Amino acid sequence: MSDGRVTGTLSASGQTAACHGRRLDILLSGTWVGTVKLQRYVQGAWVDTTDSWTANDFIVVDGATPADYRLDFTRSSGSVVYEMTGTLL
Repeated sequence: MSDGRVTGTLSASGQTAACHGRRLDILLSGTWVGTVKLQRYVQGAWVDTTDSWTANDFIVVDGATPADYRLDFTRSSGSVVYEMTGTLL
């Protein structure tokens, strides 16, 4: 699991590296069609949260306690560019 900042591009369905924090700033950009879901690591498994996106966006996720998060991309076409920054504030 990693802390701080996770960036990259997903050109196929898949997941990002994990980002640790209580607060996450997530930036989605690029030209893509599909669904990006936020997942949280809970008791040894990745679980979908209620957060998902189908277009470019800037999102702030404020969790009650620090946790490991990642993005899960289900691609129809294009590439999503992502940046996740986790803080313990």
